Amino acid sequence: MLQKEVRDFVDSRDWRKFQNTKELVLSIIAEASEMLQLFLWKDASEIEDELKKNGDLLYHVKSELADVLFGCLAMADQLNLDLEGIFRAKLDELKKRYPADEVRGRVVKRMEGAIEFHKFEK
Repeated sequence: MLQKEVRDFVDSRDWRKFQNTKELVLSIIAEASEMLQLFLWKDASEIEDELKKNGDLLYHVKSELADVLFGCLAMADQLNLDLEGIFRAKLDELKKRYPADEVRGRVVKRMEGAIEFHKFEK
């Protein structure tokens, strides 16, 4: 289990004393911001093209994505939470909120029980 691997990694380095919930949240946000910087000021098609052609960019995206995941796993461990269980419960909630037959092919957002549809041109 990934969460146990993160726990073992942190504990073997005696880093738990530095990891509290606030610091872990800030770490997750910082790592997500580093990923955001990779895409800043580029349009969506430019990003997609660059990800296909630029191995260096894809490497950095994968690295930042792993850093975010590490932070999430460390935070779940800190709070003694079952991250896989939390994720599966959220996915079930999302399936109910956004039934595939109602939202397929559309960008939607649920607002107070109603679905708001957004049109985006490709």
